[in-house]
Amino acid sequence: TEMDAEAILLARRAGIPSVAIDFSWDNLTSNCKHLRRTDHLICWTGRMREIALSMHRFPAERVFVSGIIRFDHYFRRAGNEPSREEFLRSKGLDPEQKTILITTVTRGNYKDEPEIIRNLLKERAAGTFGGMVNFFIRLHPKEDNYRDFEPFRGEPNLVIERGGHERPQVSGQRIEMDAQDLMNLKHTLGYCDVVVNYASTITLEACIFDKPVVNIGFPPYYLNAYSFTHYKPVVELGAVKIAKSFEELVREIRSYLRDPSRDREARASAVREFIGFTDGESYQRTVTLLKQIADRPPD
Repeated sequence: TEMDAEAILLARRAGIPSVAIDFSWDNLTSNCKHLRRTDHLICWTGRMREIALSMHRFPAERVFVSGIIRFDHYFRRAGNEPSREEFLRSKGLDPEQKTILITTVTRGNYKDEPEIIRNLLKERAAGTFGGMVNFFIRLHPKEDNYRDFEPFRGEPNLVIERGGHERPQVSGQRIEMDAQDLMNLKHTLGYCDVVVNYASTITLEACIFDKPVVNIGFPPYYLNAYSFTHYKPVVELGAVKIAKSFEELVREIRSYLRDPSRDREARASAVREFIGFTDGESYQRTVTLLKQIADRPPD
């Protein structure tokens, strides 16, 4: 942003070291945020570090790996966490049934989820999934077109909720996720059975919990996202299945509901390669790295 660029330039003029902490796995490639390069960079993983070195020409001694701060809570056990039955009942879902989690993305990326949900509900009514499975619809925090999802409210064994909460700001509304929202997502992922999404970071988060992921790849135009630099290696690992038609989506969901162990090793490989640290201490590593950078003698 313009404010970031100004801060970086002023810091450089004043001889103050600047550092960026990458907040997403596509920031160095398809969603590049580096309008102004900082002196130092802290990355999620070694893979991202290699991209920073080869693509952005950062000096090796100025690029560090900390792990993913925003995933730390997934690896830490908090007190009084609900059981699967308690959590699903709190959402109005049936713990005796399996749960299909559908997470949406922003409309600029994909907009056909309501139609897919409508058709999946028809398949459920026809007995395709072997019972009255739960549908957990998690709307993207930036989703603002609720009207398309309202017709689904009142359906049995179905819940719709938005990730995060609105926070009043000087200029409009901003969506943020607090500690409660983060724990809610942890339990949502931990207690579902299959995850459906379109090229989302939720894919990596689902792999943490060994949850099968089916990616939406139709109409054909939307297949492009799966060839993006950050996402393609996950596909190549076999950690996800890409459904190129609605019929294929139904087949993959059914298959995973019957055998959730399918592709388990590929999901574990995705965690090792794209997440790395699983100790819940990435925040501490980041703080340590920032202190080391601040303590460095000036160039």
